[in-house]
Amino acid sequence: MARKRMGAHGSINEFNDGKMRMTIRPEPRIYTALQIAERIGSYIEVLHDPSTWHPEGEEMGMSYRDAMEKIRSEKMTQKYVIKILNDIWYMANYEECSDSTISIDCQQYESHQAMLDWVLMTFPKLNRTEEE
Repeated sequence: MARKRMGAHGSINEFNDGKMRMTIRPEPRIYTALQIAERIGSYIEVLHDPSTWHPEGEEMGMSYRDAMEKIRSEKMTQKYVIKILNDIWYMANYEECSDSTISIDCQQYESHQAMLDWVLMTFPKLNRTEEE
């Protein structure tokens, strides 16, 4: 993610090659582990969505093991996750479609817990708390 320096955002400068250019840097975004788990879990479709209809016997979604196997089968790396989180089109759709977003509920759904555990294993410096 690009960093925004004071005075350099949106300024017009003459560069070494003699051309005039405007420097524009995107606003940095800050995500917690829960927000990353929600967005990535929705992207790879591993999270159980309680608002949709499911066949008999699938009310609680995937088991922890099945969810973790699906997550690992995607072969996601830190670089891949950051690329998804920087995808402006996907993130704008995710944030604008607030009625279709899935909130993480680790106490009720095992697939949500699996996704959160994977995020915490992949990004060990992130904290689990929501109050960040």
